[in-house]
Amino acid sequence: MLSEDLQNQTWISREIGSGTKQYLNIFLSTNNINAKNIIVFGSNYSVKESVKNNLGITFISSLVIKNSLKNKEISILKTNHEYTRPFSYIMQKGITPSKGALAFIDLLKNYIHNVGQ
Repeated sequence: MLSEDLQNQTWISREIGSGTKQYLNIFLSTNNINAKNIIVFGSNYSVKESVKNNLGITFISSLVIKNSLKNKEISILKTNHEYTRPFSYIMQKGITPSKGALAFIDLLKNYIHNVGQ
């Protein structure tokens, strides 16, 4: 799909302050796309469901759409660039995490790494 075709699409977006919204803005500006119509939702689930129901297209994490892709409810448009987003975790200062907490963090890191492959 050409940039000019993408400009004429309705874009489904997260709210201002969302990392997903930030990456959508990066994608649009990098590709010189001036979206004419944008619908904003407050959750990734709402964004995914609106795309499933043919309200528009979006730029969203592959983690959010994994099952919908497998069930062939949505499809992916390939881009010229792969976008990755860092994730962070926070812990209370001065507290030593338990072995269980550390194991959980490792599990999340491995999951995110393996999904991206």
